[in-house]
Amino acid sequence: MSFDYWQELVSDYEKLLETGKGHDMIIYAGENENESEIYVHSNILRTRYIYCGKIDLTKLDGLNILKLLIAVDELNIQTLINCTQNYLIENESEVIYQNVVEILELAYQPHVIEMLLKRDDLDLEEIVVWDNLITWCHVQHPTIPRDATNWNKEQITIMERVLNRFIPLIRFYQISSNDFFYKVLPYKKLLPKKLIYDILEFHLSSSKDLNVACKQLPRQMKNLVDYRHFIIFASWIDRKNTPYYNRTNMPYSFNLLYRASQDGMGLEEFHEKCDNKEKTLVVAKVKDSEQLVGGYNPLVWDKNGGWENGENSFLFSFVNRKKIETAKLGINNNKEDQEIIGN
Repeated sequence: MSFDYWQELVSDYEKLLETGKGHDMIIYAGENENESEIYVHSNILRTRYIYCGKIDLTKLDGLNILKLLIAVDELNIQTLINCTQNYLIENESEVIYQNVVEILELAYQPHVIEMLLKRDDLDLEEIVVWDNLITWCHVQHPTIPRDATNWNKEQITIMERVLNRFIPLIRFYQISSNDFFYKVLPYKKLLPKKLIYDILEFHLSSSKDLNVACKQLPRQMKNLVDYRHFIIFASWIDRKNTPYYNRTNMPYSFNLLYRASQDGMGLEEFHEKCDNKEKTLVVAKVKDSEQLVGGYNPLVWDKNGGWENGENSFLFSFVNRKKIETAKLGINNNKEDQEIIGN
């Protein structure tokens, strides 16, 4: 009969790292006053990259998780590359929204950017991906003018070399004709002529059988809505023109109270999560479509029933959630007629 004591073994290794007893190497981490010494054992690190076989990413913020991803990629620790990359995108997507330029500047290694651009669930508009990729290219060569029409042959060659490996990863057919004309076409010297021709044909031709690589799917949205929708919601709540706010001056913080796919599609589940919470948005996706419908309730939910005056409430829809311009707002300006039923 054999017995497994692997958990005790893991605990012993963890204690060994904490005490540093018998160490033969010192790793210096951090900088200046934040520098610390980690006492390690070369024999263990030759066999395993971590002592206890576990890592808790919840203790790190988004940018530090990205730094960890860069480090484990440099060390080619495949197990950690996959789990760190997935955790970053699935749980820290807001960090990507809010710090796209900083992330690209931090992830200066092209292979890290390449990994991110290959993701189907990057959860960003393609024009945002393109804009920040161009910004990153300029950060690598700050002396090259921003206006691509003023580049000389040497500057064109430099920027071509920087951008070349990423071109096949950009889903140009998911960029609107307007954005393509004003934000992509100025860099036509960096793009293959055939690609430009195909994209122009895609946007201009009435033919439905274009033989172009337009089968590229948009990057999936992990959530029903993203920051663009929240900007519009905030504008509607304050009765401002759409969109009135942006990422930097957003006056509200939107927190998820209830998600039917995880909490259950039922009346009791809804009221358990949402009762006695005021100022709530309800968003629903129409099955087998990209259409969104929903409403804003400035009052609290109450399953006991009854009607209340819902002044400042509204209904809304998006014909296509991925196209913000399809938003429609419904407001009843008759204050005596703005009613919300509790149950």
